[in-house]
Amino acid sequence: MLLKIGLVVLGVVILYVVVQVLLYKRDMKKTKEDLLTFVTKNNKDVSVTIIENDDVVLEWNADQKTPLASTVKLVVLFHFVKAVSSGIKLEEKVALSDVERFYIDRTDGGAHKYWLEVNDFSEHVSLLDVARCSKRNDASEFKCLYGLFY
Repeated sequence: MLLKIGLVVLGVVILYVVVQVLLYKRDMKKTKEDLLTFVTKNNKDVSVTIIENDDVVLEWNADQKTPLASTVKLVVLFHFVKAVSSGIKLEEKVALSDVERFYIDRTDGGAHKYWLEVNDFSEHVSLLDVARCSKRNDASEFKCLYGLFY
């Protein structure tokens, strides 16, 4: 079972890296003007600070909380697999209030609220349910998993 989980995780990580390399190559063709156009079109949803040679050359909504990038999921996924490998049972139930303790409001674009709405949880939720997250691809439940294990 652990071998299957490991192979699936390895496959997901390899796929993620390949996609990121392709996106990186595409993004390397973009200019500062492309970034400014994006910020202008999405000014309420973007927080950007660019520093070149210790000089701030662009700062927009620097203190505004915005959703975390999905990259954080890799770190949490690693710790999740490590926890499962060391004996954590996915069927184990945890109090929903414990999951809520690690949620940071307004950092996931509403995905956590959606996850709670589409899954009719009572007072407890299995670790597998938390690991599945929502269908909106958010990072908040991964942060919750990290908090529950460490």
